[in-house]
Amino acid sequence: MNAHVRVGLTVAFAMALLAVILPWWRAHARGGRLPYQDQFAAGSMTEWKEYGGSWQVINGIVQNNSDETGSKLITGSPSLQNYRVQADVQLLNNYGDAGVLLRVQKPEVGVNAFFGYYLGVRLPNEAWLGQMDYGFMLLQRRTLTTVVRPGVWYHLDVNVNGCSITGVVSLPGGTPLGSVRHDAEDCPRTGSFGLRSFGAGGFWRNVRVEALP
Repeated sequence: MNAHVRVGLTVAFAMALLAVILPWWRAHARGGRLPYQDQFAAGSMTEWKEYGGSWQVINGIVQNNSDETGSKLITGSPSLQNYRVQADVQLLNNYGDAGVLLRVQKPEVGVNAFFGYYLGVRLPNEAWLGQMDYGFMLLQRRTLTTVVRPGVWYHLDVNVNGCSITGVVSLPGGTPLGSVRHDAEDCPRTGSFGLRSFGAGGFWRNVRVEALP
């Protein structure tokens, strides 16, 4: 094997290795460490992984155009523990729900196909806090003080700390619409975070995650 062939093979191997390492590094550098701020305003969602749905970034907003039941977009290290997730969420249609995921473990394509928690807004006027373990268990349902409508932004702010989950739904300007809380004696202690819609598409922006003390 001559020197030119060896150099060519070395370069090809290095490029292939970079193609594997770079996505992992992006996920570790952005979603894997906290605090986290999405890159949607820059038109990027490279650190996120899709599990069903049809996801894209347009004008600084990530959207799912699919009406699949349980489309997920996940990022962050599965070893993250206690943290706060904030995001603005908007429903795409007059049915279904959309929200954020916490402490996600072992995600797969499919309805409720992961371990973790979900906080979402749902028509006609509800916030749902649920737990998934390849099934769905409703932990709390809260009637909001206003009707949930497509085309309106709702701000979700949820903390997962130990086995306590607290969440608040408000308008982006700060007007609170309702809150949820769940405490358990035992629970999954670590996991990634993400976005989810059920039975309809949705829009998300301003996804921020910070560690809790």
